[in-house]
Amino acid sequence: MEGGGGIMASAATGAMSSLLAKLAELLGEDCYQNQMQRGTRREVAFLRDELSSMNALLERLADAGAAAPLDPQTREWRDQVRE
Repeated sequence: MEGGGGIMASAATGAMSSLLAKLAELLGEDCYQNQMQRGTRREVAFLRDELSSMNALLERLADAGAAAPLDPQTREWRDQVRE
């Protein structure tokens, strides 16, 4: 089941990159900086940071590819993040 991993990782990281860009844009817009409650801004920033970390690890796992087979726990985590 590892065969299509590169394509799935590419789709997952592509979608996540788009989402991260939109979150960064949202946090940077002046109208939202003034209107968004402090707690909401913190939650959006936290979400952006968590997704960024997940994206970085997905890219790292995709680069490892077949050269380094994943252990069952890492493979399960990767599959959950992709969903």
